[in-house]
Formats: sequence, structure tokens, C-alpha cells
Amino acid sequence: MSPGPDLEVPSSEETTLGLRLGHHLGTGLKALCIPLVSSGLILANGNLLSERINIDPSSILFRLWPYNSVYLRQFAGSTYNSSEIKWFFTVVSLSNLVWLIFICWKVLFEVLRRDVEFPPGRARRLEQAVIAGLVGGCVLFAGYVVLNFIGFGQNWPNFLLSPSLKEPIAVGAIKIVGVAMFFIYFGAALILEFGGLALRYLLHRVFGYFAVGGLAKPSPPPSP
Repeated sequence: MSPGPDLEVPSSEETTLGLRLGHHLGTGLKALCIPLVSSGLILANGNLLSERINIDPSSILFRLWPYNSVYLRQFAGSTYNSSEIKWFFTVVSLSNLVWLIFICWKVLFEVLRRDVEFPPGRARRLEQAVIAGLVGGCVLFAGYVVLNFIGFGQNWPNFLLSPSLKEPIAVGAIKIVGVAMFFIYFGAALILEFGGLALRYLLHRVFGYFAVGGLAKPSPPPSP
């Protein structure tokens, strides 16, 4: 009885590819620490930043995070004062800018990668990993994109990560910057990572690109 495809011993080319892809994914995950730590620094220095940077509803930084307009409407009937609201939009908008810079880097990181060389034949393990990564990224991205349009709840949050108008505005900012914003951009990073890999794999299967040893070339015409 022959072993199933999941029990087959991977070839040396598959092992090498797996190590390369794992290293690339690990580099991307480590890079997530940079915007995450930067957002924490922005939160910690929010008072100073809000005194020096004016972010109003007409500014580009305000509009780059589309949920700011939702928060602004909700704050109209809240107990937060103007200085608190100014602080909130400063830290949220600047943190979003940091994450957008990260995503721009991630796009270049995926476009310019040169570590993908597929072995001949169908790579079932790779297909499963790509599907899992894409599904996970889409669920995180779409879920938190939709959830953020709710904005701040009117009542006390029924779960820990839901911002509410009944709690200090700093707590809501931490939830948005440290949780919602993180998972939106983390999901986007996974989509870029595994979407790019899926596109390369498709080009390999259909046209022979990204094969081990370079692009598969057509055979030369027979000599007369």
C-alpha cells in the first residue's frame, strides 16, 4: 500500500523551498513588531504629539483611517472633551500612518522576492499552506474591517476588545490601535504573502515560471 500524498517524504527541492518560504514568512512576522512598537510609542507620547500636530477632519491623515468619520459622529453626543478627542484622533491617525508605511514595505518585499523556485509536479503541501494562509488573512481583514464600522458602542462593552463610549477614551484608542488596527494590517500582510505565493505557483503550473533552475524554456527546434 503506497503512502498518501501527505505521508510522502518531501524531496530535497521541496525541503529547500519550505525553508526559504519559512524564512521569508518569519521575516515578515518579525517586521510586524516595528509598527506595533511604534504605535505604542505614539500612544505613550500622545499628549505631546497632539499639541504639535493638528489633525482635523479635512486633513489627509484623518481621512486615511476611514473609521475616523464614524468616531467623529459618535463623539458628538459623548462626554469626552475637545482635548481628549484631539488626542484620540492624533494617536489613531499617526498609528495608521505607521501601519500604511509597513504595508507599502510589505508590497515591495513580496514583489521583489527571489526565493521562490518550485520543484516539478504538484506541491500539495504548499497548496494547503497557501489556502490556509489566504483564508486566515481574509477572515482577519474582512472581519475587523466590518467590525470597525460599528465604532464605539453606546453601552459598556460586552467583550474586552469592544470600544465603548462608557469607558475612558484612552482605553478605546488602545483597543483600536493595538487590536483592531493590528489585525486589519496583519490580515492584509497575510493576503499579500500568500496571495503572491499563489500567483507565482499558478504561473509555475501553467507556464513553467519559477521552476527550480529558472524559467522552463521551450525545446529548441530540430536541426534540418
